[in-house]
Amino acid sequence: MILKNNQEEEISLKNQYAGQSIFLCGGGPSLRYHNLDLLKRSGALVFGLNNVWSILDLDFWVGMDPPQKFLAWGHTNPRIKKFYPIQNKDKPIRTKTKNDKFITLNMRVKDCPNIFFFNGTLGWKQYLEDPSLFFELGEINWGTDKNHDPELKDMWCRTSFLPAFRIIEYLGFSKIYLIGCDFRMDLKTPYAFQQMKEKVGGNNAAYKAQNKMLRILYPEFIKRDVKIYNCTKESHLNVFPYFDYEEALEDCQHFEKEDTQGWYHEEINKGVVIKKGPYNIHQGELVSNYKKPLVLPGG
Repeated sequence: MILKNNQEEEISLKNQYAGQSIFLCGGGPSLRYHNLDLLKRSGALVFGLNNVWSILDLDFWVGMDPPQKFLAWGHTNPRIKKFYPIQNKDKPIRTKTKNDKFITLNMRVKDCPNIFFFNGTLGWKQYLEDPSLFFELGEINWGTDKNHDPELKDMWCRTSFLPAFRIIEYLGFSKIYLIGCDFRMDLKTPYAFQQMKEKVGGNNAAYKAQNKMLRILYPEFIKRDVKIYNCTKESHLNVFPYFDYEEALEDCQHFEKEDTQGWYHEEINKGVVIKKGPYNIHQGELVSNYKKPLVLPGG
């Protein structure tokens, strides 16, 4: 996958998060059913789509639509790694005033901090023939339509979901936990955030298409040792197995912050050296390979 920064210089973030777990958050209403305070306190890394950044503090984000659809707050937040199709780099962003007026800013996508660009493409026939190409080409696919695949009508859709999966795999994550990925929409509550819809038929047809695409790609994720779990039982995304949300949070826990006493002393090598790994936190204790807890000095 080819990434460029806002100076159009090629850069690499490949496997920067090798072996880590991450939450991928869609904008479905079920996102609000989860205790999102637990997600924030857990320290888990979070990847969001579209205007999900109005609800969650994100570490990563992708959006494929024109930038005028997405909050200026997120665009200008330097903490969030933002991924955009390079076709949108010169488009302006806008903000909304307290009196509900939209104002186009003198700022383009490429002026935003912590932003990365990729070549976004449409067309799916080649992935039906060889799904591995989805992961191996320098571009990122975000669906297809009647202009690119007139014979694949049941797969017509354009989505940020596919690029999110591709980017997460490229960054090296080995587990993906899904929340807010309902894959169904109704007029009463179309999103987790405030946004009206006049029609939902096209969205629901697109969700069915994405289910088909992801079912084709799933074996390729398995080959790459990427495990994907859906933490919403009622989700219509039926490709991935269910996993309990709070157990997923536990899996994403990092080391608790230790006290600082003694770290500058000349006692660095007097502790017990743990030679076997990998290590993680399970129920508040340091463990190796998720088996019996290790005994630490003073423990």
